[in-house]
Amino acid sequence: YGSNLNEAHWLEWCSRRGLSCGPLRAVGPAWLHDHRLIFNRYSYGWSGGVLSIVSSRGSVVQGLLFEIANDQLDAIDMKEGVAVNAYRRVKICVEDAAGIAHNAITYQAIAENEEINVDPSRLYLETVREGYLARGITSAGLERAEKGKWAADVDKIFVYGTLRKGQSRGDLLLPYEVQRNSAR
Repeated sequence: YGSNLNEAHWLEWCSRRGLSCGPLRAVGPAWLHDHRLIFNRYSYGWSGGVLSIVSSRGSVVQGLLFEIANDQLDAIDMKEGVAVNAYRRVKICVEDAAGIAHNAITYQAIAENEEINVDPSRLYLETVREGYLARGITSAGLERAEKGKWAADVDKIFVYGTLRKGQSRGDLLLPYEVQRNSAR
């Protein structure tokens, strides 16, 4: 969801450190449900806020699922500052375009206050936007995070087939059911 989506940036970062990481092999787009993007950590390297994810019921973060080698994972750990407690690896479950769930790893900023908004630098925003554009990822979540707006990505859903109440998969939507006041 962040700057690593920008292949040119990733390769340049690796090259500056003498690492031969190669490009990250994209598997395809993926969605992390019940999370949103936020700029809640200041980066001295970027001179501004950097993206992270936080829990947010009803929101969705679009990103890209990669298949990576161990040396690439080590390089991402280094780039994300895992050793200095800037980010931590987080095990997540994402959904691909076919609706198939995948166990994955992402990175989450370690911030004193998860709800604070730190203005990102223009360079960081341009780097992320270029990655989104090149990878065909919508920038709607990025735009909301930049403006500090926390609205969920989905405020209405049209349900049909087995997801309807009383059908075989209807119970999947129970946690999101709107409670209606029966008094009129």
